[in-house]
Amino acid sequence: MSKEAGYNGWTNYETWCVHLWLSNEEGSYRYWREEARRYRDEAPNQKDVQRGILTVEEASRYMLGEAIKESFETFHPFRGEHLAKPLPCDVYTDLLDAALSAVRWSEVAEAFLEGIEPEEPEESDETKDERGPLFELGNIVVTRGALDALDDEEMKHAISRHVRGDWGEASEDDRGENETSLRDGFRLMSVYRSKEGTPFWVITEADRSATTVLLPSEY
Repeated sequence: MSKEAGYNGWTNYETWCVHLWLSNEEGSYRYWREEARRYRDEAPNQKDVQRGILTVEEASRYMLGEAIKESFETFHPFRGEHLAKPLPCDVYTDLLDAALSAVRWSEVAEAFLEGIEPEEPEESDETKDERGPLFELGNIVVTRGALDALDDEEMKHAISRHVRGDWGEASEDDRGENETSLRDGFRLMSVYRSKEGTPFWVITEADRSATTVLLPSEY
């Protein structure tokens, strides 16, 4: 983050002070950090970004800076929205307003945005179908229970999804285990459901010698 020489590397004392108070308290820091992530993720959809007027970074910084500024205006101790009616202006109000007007809100926003990358969008089933096989299936084995409960097309489709890394209804923990297993060569397991609602599993052995289609009750 580039800052003009002013106060502790910030443009001025007022800007440094605002960031200090927002980041010094854990709840406040976490809140604005999450807001920074939200605005960073929303920035690519902004019209000015799509038209090429602003970069994603510029739009993120502007939107977050305006949000922080608005929060200070809302809770202004002399004329904020939380008051039943604004208090009379005096020297203290003028001095506070002068200090707040010197704050570089975009600079405060930039500090909260540092190091935040946009979240990777979850792959759709269509995208996963376009991927090639990620591992060897080995010999394909179907248990007696699976043969009785499933038709050939259901099993073929499930195996096709499985080998492309679409783990079906597997839990988040099992999905994580599968991603590790792809890298380290451990067993892979997917969970699917037939048209009639029957759950079934597809398991590929750690040595990739065989892939089995089975019902949970047969495990």
